[in-house]
Amino acid sequence: SAEINFGDSDKAVFGASSDLQIFHDGSHSEISESGTGDLRIRGDSIWVLEADGTNQLSAYSGVIKLYNNGSEKLATTSSGVTVTGTTTSTGATLTGNLDLTYAYPGINLTDTNHNSDYSIINNDGAFGIYDNTNGAYRLSINSSGNSTFSGTISSGAITSSGKISTSNDIETATRL
Repeated sequence: SAEINFGDSDKAVFGASSDLQIFHDGSHSEISESGTGDLRIRGDSIWVLEADGTNQLSAYSGVIKLYNNGSEKLATTSSGVTVTGTTTSTGATLTGNLDLTYAYPGINLTDTNHNSDYSIINNDGAFGIYDNTNGAYRLSINSSGNSTFSGTISSGAITSSGKISTSNDIETATRL
């Protein structure tokens, strides 16, 4: 097979103003587009690979996939993006619904000490606020609207359209 050999820092240059350059500088290999317009790579299927051949990025038929050590982690779909693994973000804005599907879907609220102190959870169809630190549900509301509260109400009024039951005394200035 025929080859064209270039030494380090020698460039294959294309375009009237040397817009496209392909070269190796002794440390790094580069494809450089420095003129007007975009660098476009065309193909039915495009793969960007590590030196050992493991895929890191692929693009085909409108689908883009990103890999980490050969394992797919992110893929575009016709309806959005699919992420495999944990997503970490310093902030998030959501427009629309957040749908959580799991055996006991929940949102963990972690403080700055990285303790998962509370969870908002769906526990067998009951909405709950769970105290992870002490291992107890603090508030649970079932599908009939009945609620269970665990803790102390230190001030304010309690209003109910139904019966209030307690196993402890209600310590307020006014009893209902």
